[in-house]
Amino acid sequence: MEMFQETVGIDSSRSAEDRRSGIRAVDREQSILNSAIRLLLVAYVALGVVSMIGFGAFVLRPQNLALLSNYEWIQSFYSISFAILAQFHIGLGFVLLSLVLVRDRSLSWLPMLVGVALVTFLAEFLGTSTGLPFGAYSYSGLLGPKILQHVPVLIPISWFVMAVPAYLIARHRFDGSGRASRLILGAALLTSWDLSLDPAMSFLTSYWIWEQPGVFYGMPLINLGGWFVTSLVAMMAIEWLGPFRSSPDTGVVRWMVVFYCATLLLPVGLVGVAGLWPALLLGTVVPLLLLWYSGSLSFAPQTNSAPATTS
Repeated sequence: MEMFQETVGIDSSRSAEDRRSGIRAVDREQSILNSAIRLLLVAYVALGVVSMIGFGAFVLRPQNLALLSNYEWIQSFYSISFAILAQFHIGLGFVLLSLVLVRDRSLSWLPMLVGVALVTFLAEFLGTSTGLPFGAYSYSGLLGPKILQHVPVLIPISWFVMAVPAYLIARHRFDGSGRASRLILGAALLTSWDLSLDPAMSFLTSYWIWEQPGVFYGMPLINLGGWFVTSLVAMMAIEWLGPFRSSPDTGVVRWMVVFYCATLLLPVGLVGVAGLWPALLLGTVVPLLLLWYSGSLSFAPQTNSAPATTS
């Protein structure tokens, strides 16, 4: 009997030690992942700042490039960076957001990725084919390979990168029975991005081209309506396919606000250095007002802010 008890005690001790070792291993993995997320977020912001400075220094003032004629590597880098940096910015944003979702939700977020990508691709394909719902436009080759020769592969990914933070910020404001309100607020947050994005990417540059230029730096006003409708359907896809069953906690929302603003930084910075003051004003004030309305800038405690759970 004593030998049996000793054996049981040893096994229990080993089992407890194994559990502690497993917990320590998980903690180490989480620590490494969190460090990677912080580093990539800094790199994401830095990429936006560098792109903004480079655009102001060389694209708007090409004479400055001649001053660097002795540095061939700078001129070589400039010749390819115009397209690559925009593509890399979208890709880096997607990787960063994916790491956060994997950390918090494992792989349960993949269905909403497919849903948002499908919704936005169909909207963009219709737009580039028929002119609805955004107006008549086409993409240049600056954003890389296209699906069915119409929509760059990176475009649905770009929608997803901003749709998720927009939805979670709205969810923080309207949880429970406020489904319609959070879908509308999320769609508004996503649409407000285009107030600076379109002037930056179609007026200052040529990532896409409007066939019939409109009143807002070449953008037809119908485009904002198309953005809102597409954004609303994307919010529905996240609502139905995403792993979010209650409001995220304050820490998650705080990170999403920072990420939303970091993504907004690039187009806002470009229109700012170019002196497109109406675009800068609208592209800054409208998102900030929506963030203020969502309550995400103050992070005041809310009665409905229970920790999010996975499906």
